[in-house]
Amino acid sequence: MVGSGTGYLIDYAKDKIIAAIHAGLKNEDEVQTALDRLLDGLYSKEFKRYPVDSALQRSIQLLVGVQFANDSNASTWQQPALFECQSNLVTRVSLGGARVLGIGEAVKELGAQFATWRLTSDLAEWASIYVIHEAKKRFGGVGGKTHTFRIRQDGTFVDKFGGNIYQAEHIFDGLAKINQLLAFSLSPSIPDSKSKDLVDTAKTWLGDARRHMKEVVRKQGKERHNLIEIRDREMEKMIKHISKALEVRDMD
Repeated sequence: MVGSGTGYLIDYAKDKIIAAIHAGLKNEDEVQTALDRLLDGLYSKEFKRYPVDSALQRSIQLLVGVQFANDSNASTWQQPALFECQSNLVTRVSLGGARVLGIGEAVKELGAQFATWRLTSDLAEWASIYVIHEAKKRFGGVGGKTHTFRIRQDGTFVDKFGGNIYQAEHIFDGLAKINQLLAFSLSPSIPDSKSKDLVDTAKTWLGDARRHMKEVVRKQGKERHNLIEIRDREMEKMIKHISKALEVRDMD
């Protein structure tokens, strides 16, 4: 689950939604019904007690991703599902769709354009890093380290924070200038030879940038502590148990 808006209200809603899922929801339809009921209740009761300067500050946006194991075979997984919550209005995101929360319409349109390519999960993650990078450039309220999370169809997921994401964002900074060179290369006002020089410059830069990213990923693979892949629910419980033990030790 991810959200945009007032942090406390997002966390409050998150805890309620996760508790409802753990209480025994069995399929996507039940999740959507629970989201409708919970958010209607929060906006009609609890959120009204939260002090704000304007009612608009109580409005939050959420993306909720869920995936259920098959009833007949707990080792296999159903198709992941994604729900968009705009305040207390809940819609299911269609397969291959895209949603961007909390930023301007220009970047939302960029996300929708990427979705039309029917990307693999790896390419979709790469596209999302690019969209977030664009948001950081355009909007002052967007910043910090980029964090991506992928749910695979086989029930595994990848939680990635920092690391080579920072390197990718650095590459995207240079890509903006390369795009400008390519735009100039299309102008009829420059001779063909100069246009070719600009295109060749772009090709050289892209080749160098790709080699750099491949090297970054290769090194990242050696640092397994930066990448957490959780294969099943029992593994997830173990990770949580270890995390809690470390927190207690730090407090002591």
